[in-house]
Amino acid sequence: MKTLLEFFIKHIEFLYLNPSYRFTDSRNRGLADIDAAISITGERLTWTIANDRGQILFSVVPVPLLSADNWFWLPLIRQYLEGGDDTGAGSPVEQANWLSNNLSRVEQLFADDSTAARSCEELVALRRSNSYKNFGWPKPD
Repeated sequence: MKTLLEFFIKHIEFLYLNPSYRFTDSRNRGLADIDAAISITGERLTWTIANDRGQILFSVVPVPLLSADNWFWLPLIRQYLEGGDDTGAGSPVEQANWLSNNLSRVEQLFADDSTAARSCEELVALRRSNSYKNFGWPKPD
């Protein structure tokens, strides 16, 4: 948890200083360097920043459409907004910087219920397309 908190304070201060967001959850296994997560929630979005076995990962879900299918990794959101190929995540610092500069664009994807539903459908389709491209089409039964 210590490593995640240090990263959070150093690179994601724009979220915890934003009065629209508040800390809503944290999880850890009691280890300083790995396996911890922090959730921060606003009116429309919940962000989870996790240190999963030493990798810092960003995910988001629209609060009104909370379901397992509607959690999206930040690189997918970035691909959706900027177009192009599934190029991977980039470093955690790069992701934090991109999110800092594009938070309002991400929030606009989920600004109201109908926009959020459409964005979720399109993001799920993009995620599926990336999966098929990277791993092949599922085999018929």
